[in-house]
Amino acid sequence: MDNTRSNHLEELRGSDYKIAEGAPDIQGWRIVDYTGEKVGKVRDMLFDKIAQKVRYIITHLNDSDSALGNRDVLIPIGKAQLNTSTEEVVISDLTLAQLSNLPTYTGDEITPEQEYAIRNTFLGTIAGGVTSGIADYNRDTFYDNKDFDEDRFYNRGDYADRTAGINTTSDLKETSNLDEDEDSDITEDVRRRNDELFDNGSIDNPNKV
Repeated sequence: MDNTRSNHLEELRGSDYKIAEGAPDIQGWRIVDYTGEKVGKVRDMLFDKIAQKVRYIITHLNDSDSALGNRDVLIPIGKAQLNTSTEEVVISDLTLAQLSNLPTYTGDEITPEQEYAIRNTFLGTIAGGVTSGIADYNRDTFYDNKDFDEDRFYNRGDYADRTAGINTTSDLKETSNLDEDEDSDITEDVRRRNDELFDNGSIDNPNKV
């Protein structure tokens, strides 16, 4: 499998995946900076269908600010934290310059160049940079950075649930089957112990011939 391309990323909405039970659905939530100023809203999330982790928040920028424009950009999931009481996503160290330098997300396949531009913008290594390290792009190692740590998003702020994330229908089905197997094992164990009690002569087993 070619791990030097970005075709592993997919929008959550309309896919076969869904937010894990108990995790908040943040689509439509306000995105604010550390001052509480709105910079946009959550349009969707972009997830890695191979690793089954959210990588980016698809952000529709606040078109009231001419410096940002009426467009969508991608913010790495680890840059954000949840405020469920106000239904807001907080980006505490976000700057206007960073938002302005982010490449526009059009919904098409993300290229390695765009991913490097996003990462470098938040690292501050290149102003809107699109060139550094592209030849070395490898999706197995590219996200080894706290800015792409999904757990930082779900375990910070006023929401902390380590079961959060995304699940497939097949994953849920497999979990259900495991529970059924465990219940079956427990039932068989109880039946075996009851038979042993009945067989010791101190208790009559009404079901034994």
